[in-house]
Amino acid sequence: MIESMWTENISQMIVIENSGKIQSLLIGGFIDWHYMISLVFGITNCYNNRVLREFPRSDSYTLCSRFQAKENLRIMNLVFRVLIIGLILIFIDLALLMIMVFGLLPDYAIPINTFIEFIIHLNPLLICPMLIYSVDQWFDFYLGFLIKKSEIAKRKRKNTKIENYDNEKERDLYFRQLEMSWM
Repeated sequence: MIESMWTENISQMIVIENSGKIQSLLIGGFIDWHYMISLVFGITNCYNNRVLREFPRSDSYTLCSRFQAKENLRIMNLVFRVLIIGLILIFIDLALLMIMVFGLLPDYAIPINTFIEFIIHLNPLLICPMLIYSVDQWFDFYLGFLIKKSEIAKRKRKNTKIENYDNEKERDLYFRQLEMSWM
């Protein structure tokens, strides 16, 4: 009986006679890692949302914890985007590799092989713009080349009203917390 996922005892190791039986092991491993990563992301996301939701009503959370919760959510969204793009690139690469292995398009073997190499080695061309566009200032800068500046100004005006209101409340709260810490 196998009691753990890892063992140094050779008699407890899983023996794979042919490559056909490895598929269930790979699928099980993928599901296991997917579950663990989803659980960590889900718990962290719920906690950070709770901090942001309860911040105005509760004195138990400080301004620092609210800022950290906002940053955690922003970074988690960024990591999620990178994971999605990475998975899409991997699945495209695997699909092209299967086309090559099974010889479905033998006349296009060289272009398909070249495209596989591009996906493997030039993935920063897709990931870096996604990372750049996730920062609002860079998004607005690059978006200015595509749309009118007046639309960007409208978008900024709407955001600044909300930010100023939140900034005033946060500033007052910060000074109250600072005053309480000096007492």
